[in-house]
Amino acid sequence: MSVRFVFHVGPHKTGTTSVQVTLHANRDRLLRDGVLYPPTLPGAEHFTSHAALTSLLARGKTSEFWDWLQETRQTAEDRGCHTVFLSSEGFSAKRVSVPLAQVVRRIRHGMRSECRLIYMKRSLPAAAYSMMVQRLHNQAGFLHGFEHDLRAWARMFAAQKQGEEQFFQRLGAVLPQLETVPRPEMTARLLAIGTDRSFPDIVTGEEGVSAAKFAGTPAVLLSYTLRVMEIVAHGGTMASPQTHLAAVALIASLKLDDEAFAALLCDFEVAARREIALGIEDHAQTATSDGLFDRLKRAFRMLVPLAP
Repeated sequence: MSVRFVFHVGPHKTGTTSVQVTLHANRDRLLRDGVLYPPTLPGAEHFTSHAALTSLLARGKTSEFWDWLQETRQTAEDRGCHTVFLSSEGFSAKRVSVPLAQVVRRIRHGMRSECRLIYMKRSLPAAAYSMMVQRLHNQAGFLHGFEHDLRAWARMFAAQKQGEEQFFQRLGAVLPQLETVPRPEMTARLLAIGTDRSFPDIVTGEEGVSAAKFAGTPAVLLSYTLRVMEIVAHGGTMASPQTHLAAVALIASLKLDDEAFAALLCDFEVAARREIALGIEDHAQTATSDGLFDRLKRAFRMLVPLAP
């Protein structure tokens, strides 16, 4: 029996954590329908996903990754499974995607097995804002390299996402649009894409599983704006040291449902989304002009040999 490999490559901020938790919770049920959602490496921190496997590829340990795939294929055959389904947003990371492409080709030509990839697309403004929130939560100074210019960061983010999508398109990935998939149906839809079978009984939770990780993010956003950029979110006024220290103290004392806090957060979100939209628009204009320039260069090269 030929075993099909399916790689759900994420990327980040497309409901991957919810999908992985749902897949892990339904492992026994999936086995009954011939789908193996295998356990990850022993001792891995993230046991519901296959992030530990992406780490092998990132560290150049492709042979270890390949050995694991061979063992997993044998396990699938022993259990009468037609599909091995893997999921980690780490598969879409730049350091991982290139060795992953080599593995995919080896599966297709060396194993002579079918290999499918699923890359969930999300609208750029929504993905960028969500990523910014997570980055600010985890690393307050992540914008330092962009001189705290959110518009410049959004321009870079859009270029990165475009390159990422094109890379997986060349590998033959299926690219469903997140906004068109109701959250309860997300896991079932990905399984259907990977296996050509229906899983109506598998339901993804309404709320994002990762949302709890960023419960304190509003305070992080506002304090970051005040401490690092020295700008008060409310009204966008420049803050003197005395003002922003007092404002940080005020923020620390506020509750998330406080009216004043909500007003500050709303102003910050509006400003952040505006800057992100401008950065994405900058990228689109640059990409259009670059594309036109490339077409003109190709046309010129065709005409040159005809010149007297």
